[in-house]
Amino acid sequence: MGSLTPANAANAKTALLVWGSGGERRKLADMLASLGFQDVQIVESAVEAFARLAVSQPDIVFVEARIKPVPGLVIIRELRATPLASRDAPMALWTNADAEALRAEASAAGVDALLEGAFERADVLALLDHVARHGRDPAARGRAFGPERRTPHAQTGEMAAPRGNAQDAALDRIEKLAAAAKCCVAAWSRNGLEAELAHAMGSLDEAALLAMRCGDSDLLKCLNKALRTIDDIRRTWDADDRTVLEAIDAALAYVGTRASAVHAASL
Repeated sequence: MGSLTPANAANAKTALLVWGSGGERRKLADMLASLGFQDVQIVESAVEAFARLAVSQPDIVFVEARIKPVPGLVIIRELRATPLASRDAPMALWTNADAEALRAEASAAGVDALLEGAFERADVLALLDHVARHGRDPAARGRAFGPERRTPHAQTGEMAAPRGNAQDAALDRIEKLAAAAKCCVAAWSRNGLEAELAHAMGSLDEAALLAMRCGDSDLLKCLNKALRTIDDIRRTWDADDRTVLEAIDAALAYVGTRASAVHAASL
């Protein structure tokens, strides 16, 4: 995937919302439309959802956790167990409860991502990007997005670039995340555990979102290259740790250059 922007965050055009009546449903539908989704459909029950999914496969499905009479987790679990082609569609669960408390159960049910509470545009964009990057990867399932899960520099509404000390802090955080990802890749090269690569991608995902908020497209390209390289390894295993480490080192080198420029500009 290319740079992270609202227009191409998930390259998705259709969505299905399985959701009872309420303001958050309309908020999400309007938000998806503003992000380029051309067809956002809404159903209010499991029966309607299965009927719709029997004849079409949306690019993503959002399900309300507390929808009645059949709860959202049960809907997703049962859909994953059907022979319908749409069972493989990315699925996100919206909850007003603590998403982390649901994470293990949601992952086991086949939930790709959790959307929590009074979400904002930045949260939905981050969720779509996460799903677009990781697809149905079991190791990446159940990640939560929402007000309580944002990085300290996340903005509500449109993403704004941090300035001054905030930009310094963002670059410092990106550097630490990239270094952590590098350590995970090095660990993977020793023990072969795929979970290490999942942790590395999680750190780089967060770093990429910060780079996007800084408005730094060149840094974002470096981080996206590292992410694509790890993703290629996990899909094909046709690469070694040196390729990934080189991509992360390039991102770290760029962060160092940017940090020096920001510091010099503040003098």
